Amino acid sequence: MKNSVVWLVLVCSLMLSGVRPVQALDLERLKEDTRINRELLMYILTDDLANLKVSDEELLVRFIPLAESGDTGAMTAVGGIYYLGRQIPQDTEKAADYYSRAAEQGYDFGYVMLGYMYVDGMYHGDNIAKIIEGAERGIRNNTLYKANATLLLAGLRKLGEYEPEDMDEFVAWLEDEPDNKYIQYYLGDIYYQGDGVEQDYDTAFYWSMKSAKQGFDNAEFNVGVLYFDGFGVEQDFVQAFFWFHKAAEQGVAEGELYSGLLYYRGFGVEQDYVQAAYWLKKYLAVGSDPIAKLFLGRCYYLGKGVEKNDKEAFRLYKEAYAAGELEAAGDLGYLYFNGYGVEQDYNTAKELFEVAYQDGNAAAAGMLGVMYEMGCGVEPDKDKAIEYYKIAVAGGDEGSKKNLDNLLSTANNE
Repeated sequence: MKNSVVWLVLVCSLMLSGVRPVQALDLERLKEDTRINRELLMYILTDDLANLKVSDEELLVRFIPLAESGDTGAMTAVGGIYYLGRQIPQDTEKAADYYSRAAEQGYDFGYVMLGYMYVDGMYHGDNIAKIIEGAERGIRNNTLYKANATLLLAGLRKLGEYEPEDMDEFVAWLEDEPDNKYIQYYLGDIYYQGDGVEQDYDTAFYWSMKSAKQGFDNAEFNVGVLYFDGFGVEQDFVQAFFWFHKAAEQGVAEGELYSGLLYYRGFGVEQDYVQAAYWLKKYLAVGSDPIAKLFLGRCYYLGKGVEKNDKEAFRLYKEAYAAGELEAAGDLGYLYFNGYGVEQDYNTAKELFEVAYQDGNAAAAGMLGVMYEMGCGVEPDKDKAIEYYKIAVAGGDEGSKKNLDNLLSTANNE
């Protein structure tokens, strides 16, 4: 599942990516708030500046005087204009100042927006407790910005800045926003992790799928994980690939990784090394998971999906192993053993095969058998060779079975 860093990136980007402080609300209801007129509400709500008849500069001319006269709604709107920085240079200091003034005068939406700025790394005030209190009041008073206050608390909780006194109440707040795809995603995540709630994969799948069906890319990836592992739903590699790939097409790095791996393995989709190499390369442009380097290295070694390149395979195997991917030890050892893409080095090959063998790699045990049989970097020792071949055969390595049969046959004829 997506980790907390990803969640924080999501929350931090809400304002700058076009999600407004107040989402999917009834404008007629909003007009009841006499502190703000409809034109200002359109600014807060819209993702399309064409809906506005005036520019940001004109809005500032119009609303700064209102803000300076004590209109807290105008204060938050001016703060939003400076925070978003769409038609004017972004000015987070001014944004924070206007939000703070609105909050101090009792308009809790100012605290909520300061909270978003804090999560976004643009506000470093020491009033997190007041921000949390303001968000909680906004929820309990069923304000127009209740959903945004709820989402803010979820983000702060992921940062370790907020822990509700009553987790059941907090979950109830979350579940009271059943159509918000970001909150649906968060609910799926906490039920998957058992984070403050009893772990429940069925419920995790329910909320994650609701969010994914609304097109939220991180939720699409999480649904893929649940299908892949068979948690909360019957295991289904076809569905797992479908959701991983949807996430990948929206730029989720982990979706790109899993798309590449499943294309390579042929799990849930027809095996396609070209697509495997494409998605693994795309992932590695932004990510660093060593498993991606291992499998892309195999593409280069085998010449599948890319032109064969032993040096590139060696580079990728070496980086994967250095990053802790023990499965790469056997692949890297094989290149050292044969001198493919690197100068031949039996000692290093043996060390790597031993690591891979201890990690359960049957083929690596077989290669140790070869080294002892042939005397490659070690004194020839047929007994040790037979021992390693037997281990490899027991682990399912077919190549070692032939080597074992030949060696036993030779030994019996001596």
